[in-house]
Amino acid sequence: MTVPGPDAPSPEAPRDGSSPLPRDVVRDQAFDLGYALRKNRWGAGALALALVALLVAIIVQPGIWQSPDWRYVAPPAALAVLAGMAAILRREPRWQFAVAAFAVAGSAMVLGWVLIVVGILLGFFIALAILHEVF
Repeated sequence: MTVPGPDAPSPEAPRDGSSPLPRDVVRDQAFDLGYALRKNRWGAGALALALVALLVAIIVQPGIWQSPDWRYVAPPAALAVLAGMAAILRREPRWQFAVAAFAVAGSAMVLGWVLIVVGILLGFFIALAILHEVF
């Protein structure tokens, strides 16, 4: 019986050349959405609640430049913020879900102002592109 040398693969090492490290540690693999949602349930739930708050804000907003009725938008936005805080406190690997939930829930609360700022920035960049072509 021969003793394997230091360069020989261990019996636990995978034979297909993949890394023996857990999937959270391996950085060169493609992003797997299903795996990320399973590992970040609170963060993904917070983002889903924030999108619900944004959808409610879009539906109940009286005018395009007015803020939506907070009685309808605040409950799902507050739940999204609480779920995002729970995700951060649980130290889920993808904290970006919680941060995106905070941003979407906050923009749902002040949707009219967000649309005004987006309109101003869009007009600025259109004027900038036109002036860049002229001069």
